[in-house]
Amino acid sequence: INGTTSASQHPEIIFTAPGVYSVHVTVANANGSSTKVFEDHFTIDGRNLPLEDDFETGESDNFILSSNSKAYVKVDKRSAKESEFGLHFTGAGLFTGWSGTPTGTTPQQAWNSNIDFHGFAEICNVDATNMPEVYLAFDLRQTYSLGPKFSWLRVLINDTVQVADIDGVMDFNPTTNADPFSKKIFDLSEFKGTAFTITLQS
Repeated sequence: INGTTSASQHPEIIFTAPGVYSVHVTVANANGSSTKVFEDHFTIDGRNLPLEDDFETGESDNFILSSNSKAYVKVDKRSAKESEFGLHFTGAGLFTGWSGTPTGTTPQQAWNSNIDFHGFAEICNVDATNMPEVYLAFDLRQTYSLGPKFSWLRVLINDTVQVADIDGVMDFNPTTNADPFSKKIFDLSEFKGTAFTITLQS
């Protein structure tokens, strides 16, 4: 923008979607050219709604936290990445009554059969009536003590519509017990111009 191009010394760029972007820099002269790649150099989050939550008070400013009888959800220090506190979903310690196995539970079992094990973090009335685009972004790290298929997370809109992230993933499970934090981004622009509810369900 502003008359700059990719060949400008100080190019100005508009990003049309949030995400993590790499930069390729090429220099050239009469003797040839050389390229250097800066992987994942920019994290673009876009404009934040007034519903950004960093949990720095040890409580949530926006989420309503609740759980069924065999789950817990809380704000604590164990689940933090870049701040002191984070949102933590966990089981109640016993898996009696769980439908499935530690390595073989299906999404249908997790969400439809194992209701007693569900935890919820919900934001009501996200007002996107004047937003041309809407995105949800958060850092997620999943661990397990009994098996990876006991650790599930998904995002619901208006309590019933399950949405996929920008990579097309709808149901999140850990791959190993030492998976690092990774940024999850959801394009919620189909709900622009409306007010809606977001639920993180574990």
